[in-house]
Amino acid sequence: MKLICCFCLSDNSLFRPGPRYVPRRTKILNQHALTIIHSRRSELWKGILLFAVSLVLTPALVVSANAQNSKATSETAFQRYDGSYFEKNSSVLEGKTSYLAMTSEAQFDKIFGPAAVMGHNTFLPAGIFDSKIVIATIRRAPFLRTYDVKKVTGSKGTVYVWYDVKDGEPGISRYKSPLILAVDKDHYTKVTFMQNGKKASTISVPRSQ
Repeated sequence: MKLICCFCLSDNSLFRPGPRYVPRRTKILNQHALTIIHSRRSELWKGILLFAVSLVLTPALVVSANAQNSKATSETAFQRYDGSYFEKNSSVLEGKTSYLAMTSEAQFDKIFGPAAVMGHNTFLPAGIFDSKIVIATIRRAPFLRTYDVKKVTGSKGTVYVWYDVKDGEPGISRYKSPLILAVDKDHYTKVTFMQNGKKASTISVPRSQ
C-alpha cells in the first residue's frame, strides 16, 4: 500500500490540468457574436461620422439656399402715378375690376387721361416706356378705394405687386379707383397682383410696340 501511494503521489501527470474542451457549436456561436459586435461598432461609428458631417454641412446648405432664394426673389423699385390720372369713359373696359400691364404710350392713353389736381401732380415722364412697364388695376364700385403698396418683387420673369386696399362707405355714385405704377422692364413676362396678401390676378405683359 505504501508503494502504491508513493507511486501515485510521484506521478504529477495525474494532477496536471488538461486542455479545456470547447464544443464546436460553442466556438461557432462565439465567432458569430464577435462578428455581430464588430458590425454594430462599425455601424455606430458610421452613424457618428455622418452626424458630425451633417452638423458641418447643414448651416452651409441653409446659407446657400437662403442666398439663392434672395437672389431669385428680389425687391424692385417702383413709382406711383395714380394720383394724376383717371379712367376714360371711352376705355371700353368692363367689370368690377381690371388688371393691366402696358408697354406703350398708345396703350396707356387709350385707357387713362390726365387729371391735374391742386398741389403736386405726378405724370408719366416722356420716354418712360423705353425702360418701364406701367402696371395698373382699376376698381369700379359705389365707393372709393385707396391703395397701400407694400412692395414690388420680381422672380423668374414675374413681377409681383403687393398692396392692401381700403374701401370707403358705399354711396349712390359710381367711382373708378385706379392704382398705377411703373417698374423696370427687366425681361418680365407676367404680372401678379397680390391684394391683401392673396393673389388677385396674374396677367401677361404685352410685347413692346
